[in-house]
Amino acid sequence: KLALPDHPVALGLPKNMAFVDEPYWPFIGDASRVKVLATSDEKIHQGDDRKQNPGDGTVQTVPVFWTYEPQASPGRVFVSIFGHYMWTFDDPYFRLLMLRGMAWAANDDTYRFDHLAVEGVPLSD
Repeated sequence: KLALPDHPVALGLPKNMAFVDEPYWPFIGDASRVKVLATSDEKIHQGDDRKQNPGDGTVQTVPVFWTYEPQASPGRVFVSIFGHYMWTFDDPYFRLLMLRGMAWAANDDTYRFDHLAVEGVPLSD
């Protein structure tokens, strides 16, 4: 679910997108220091993670895409928790997020790679 639909990386994308992927760790840190672009409702504290963080596997809304701009540096950071499965990279919305995120982090034209979002992707009618 988009949290900042007006951010240049997310601009024009659907409010809700479904990716079949593995966001297998919870966000750690101070979320107020980043700009959360999108969240996902995920079960946390399950599997191997339960050994260190006992819990009941409840669903929690977690950041899955975010940006960070350190104040002491002109650098930029774009983060995607998704991308663990190859098929995720065949999703044009995921590609747009990744390509725009990379361009944005490089302080380049955020939309310069948009045309590549569907290149080589089998699309149906």
